[in-house]
Amino acid sequence: MKKWLFGFSILLFFQTYAQKSHYRYSQVGLIAGVGNYSGDLTPNYANPLNIFREMRPELGVGLYRAFSPIVLMGLETTYKNLYANEGNHRNVAKPRIFTSHLVQANLVGEIISRKFGKHFYKTRWAPYAKFGAGLGVVSPTIADPSSFEAPFIELYDKSYFFLKYFAGGGIKLRTKYKYSISLEAVLHLTNIDYIDGFLDTRLKSFNDVYGGFRVIVSKYYFGKHLNIK
Repeated sequence: MKKWLFGFSILLFFQTYAQKSHYRYSQVGLIAGVGNYSGDLTPNYANPLNIFREMRPELGVGLYRAFSPIVLMGLETTYKNLYANEGNHRNVAKPRIFTSHLVQANLVGEIISRKFGKHFYKTRWAPYAKFGAGLGVVSPTIADPSSFEAPFIELYDKSYFFLKYFAGGGIKLRTKYKYSISLEAVLHLTNIDYIDGFLDTRLKSFNDVYGGFRVIVSKYYFGKHLNIK
């Protein structure tokens, strides 16, 4: 009896594994978007136009693996610019300005609200939640170092690694059976407060944040055993 139960359990395990693997597929995505920095130089966005004035581009690529019709994991690498002008956010005689290159690698996860991907061509759209963590490299450049001269200012205008985690969401739009477009918004929370190239020792502010809007054009690699639903 025990042997029969053991054999049945093994058979059930492989059957379940086969069913799950039947939904697995790979995905490659090209990423393009725009984003903003938020930190000591941007205390508020009282004028919404400043969001657009300070937006900078982002480009990258993503490699993903789906483990079910609603669960996807992957790796994204992107390059983007950051920019902020203190004069857009407060009245100062000598506004502080910074720009920076940012390279990042992120481990991502997605939970899709509807069955999507392999087999489910009739699902033409699906909202999803996105989350993950990653590593970034930033190299801030200060436009006018004299505007940062003060005893309470520490400059960090070199290259730095930092850790961050992020969350967001969007919607997937199926264009063809093996292609889709994703529209998403993502917010990144970092573990440092000098992405902008300086630290104001008087302030006990939150660590720097950045985020934005992205478009991901994806191609799917389904393999064999297709069954369109």
